[in-house]
Amino acid sequence: MIAMSNDVQRLFESKHVREYLEIDKDHLHHWVNNKGLVKPVIEAGGRGGRNKFSFENLFFLALIKELLGFGVDLRTIREIIEQKITGRSRLKGGGFRKSKDINLFKFVIIYRSQIGAERRMILQIVRVSSSFKSRIVLLHKNEEHLVIGENCLVIDLTNIIEHLIRKIADPTSEKEWKRAYRRYVK
Repeated sequence: MIAMSNDVQRLFESKHVREYLEIDKDHLHHWVNNKGLVKPVIEAGGRGGRNKFSFENLFFLALIKELLGFGVDLRTIREIIEQKITGRSRLKGGGFRKSKDINLFKFVIIYRSQIGAERRMILQIVRVSSSFKSRIVLLHKNEEHLVIGENCLVIDLTNIIEHLIRKIADPTSEKEWKRAYRRYVK
């Protein structure tokens, strides 16, 4: 199981978040302050105060950007990022044990170690009449067994995590990237 190290608590200022996610100041302000989609770990207090964001915040902001890019409305995005997932742990004697409800980020981080590096976590969103239904699918890297149609959206959650880690680490150093990966997802 991946234990989230203390380094995962590293905080990022808005200017870094905008740089890593390639979004402008207005979009970040709108998603955080106007719509309340993501709550900074430390909220700006008073004039000149700065919001501080966690790696988890970055993940959700990257997911919001991705979903908006596919035309998903903000109400549906809120439902997706606020959904709670009941995890399952494999018992030694076989079978599964339910764990507490966790958010999408924690689900990806915790179960990443259980599924191994050869598998990807995919968020599949299907439009059903006027609403969306989402589910998480585990695939091998080269596997493509998802039904993709006109009313279906597929987002690789593992790729979002890896992309963020690459942005945070020195992109010119593979060694630094591996160190950052271990820091955030060990």
